Amino acid sequence: MPANIFIKSLPACHDLRLRDGKRKALPYNLFTEINFSIDTGIEITTSTKKIKITGRELFKLYDFLAAYRVRFIQGNAGTDPEDDGLFVEEISIEELA
Repeated sequence: MPANIFIKSLPACHDLRLRDGKRKALPYNLFTEINFSIDTGIEITTSTKKIKITGRELFKLYDFLAAYRVRFIQGNAGTDPEDDGLFVEEISIEELA
């Protein structure tokens, strides 16, 4: 597959769908760092924001984020299936000074 076809299939923005119904789209090219810790979850840093994602089985989500293959992340809306799969409990966005 030619490289330019693969690049065009990548999402340009990452859509955060928050628990309260608000949404925020952030271009992947603004991400300066993506970190994962089994204890604290995923942390995405841009020059102006720090996004924290907490939940269960987040290592799968991290792998796809690192490959720029995630179009959106939906925060918990009170419908936890209570199984062992990927579950996003909360998404928080902190503005950096």
